[in-house]
Amino acid sequence: MQLIREIIGVVVEHLYRFEQVNTLKGEAYKNVPESNPKIELILSDNKYTYGRYDFTPSQWESIKQQSDTIPTRVGRSYVHGKEEEFHLFMYKGLYYLTEIEMTGDEVLLALKNIWQSKKNKLARELDRIKAKAEFEGSVRAPIPEDVQTIVWHRDGGKCVKCGGTQNLEFDHIIPLSKGGSNTARNIQLLCEHCNRSKGARIGG
Repeated sequence: MQLIREIIGVVVEHLYRFEQVNTLKGEAYKNVPESNPKIELILSDNKYTYGRYDFTPSQWESIKQQSDTIPTRVGRSYVHGKEEEFHLFMYKGLYYLTEIEMTGDEVLLALKNIWQSKKNKLARELDRIKAKAEFEGSVRAPIPEDVQTIVWHRDGGKCVKCGGTQNLEFDHIIPLSKGGSNTARNIQLLCEHCNRSKGARIGG
């Protein structure tokens, strides 16, 4: 279930004026102002129209200014052809629908959570790509035996981080994917646990 849905659509803003209207009330006429400027906001995508909203120019400017700081409620939305009622918010020029009534602070909190989740997913994907590149680089250029011998004796046959002697691995201090080499100066002994903890970071 999606708490907040971003609407990518076409927004049409234009001013229109109501013509002068005279309404009969008893024996007297009540004069309505000759012009009453309004902003009409139409929000739609290729599938649905999410709402048509009327605002005075000052109301619309207030909403736009406030929405630069915090998600601002535009109004309720009844999508044509659907039963659901939505709540429309504007934030930094973008529009968001919620199926439950929320405050601007709640919408912002939910959006930050969505953005952080996306960043974490991208970071994990980047780590996966780096690890793959490093592995492929290692396959293409194996560590020479004489370098392994030098490193083994230099590091005393134990993990340089924890001193362990089990499940030792030759680790590139600067990964091959980041320009590291297979020289003894760039190789160290790490146990499997310390090597996995290091990940794709440079160094120990």
